[in-house]
Amino acid sequence: MSTGTSAVRSSTFSAAMLASIPPSASEENMVNVQVRTHDNKRIKIRISGNATVNQLAAQALREAGNTDSSLRFTLSAGFPPKDLEDGSETVNGAGLAGASVTMKKI
Repeated sequence: MSTGTSAVRSSTFSAAMLASIPPSASEENMVNVQVRTHDNKRIKIRISGNATVNQLAAQALREAGNTDSSLRFTLSAGFPPKDLEDGSETVNGAGLAGASVTMKKI
């Protein structure tokens, strides 16, 4: 499962990097994550809890209809909000099952 698991060790994600990450193929352990996008859209994503944060970010961009390959953004979740820094961490590992995630353009 090396595809889509390359680590992003900073809190910055880029649309160009995420474009090559395929959707999660796993149907196991499905969870819901609500994402508030950089352009203030609210989308609900159903994704495997075993998917990576990178896969979640890529799916959020696809579902939001993003076409700007130069887009750079951060993702944060929790209260108080904390930046998600490890793109290789699983959705469950990052505590995102049932959570609200905010995408901020930088």
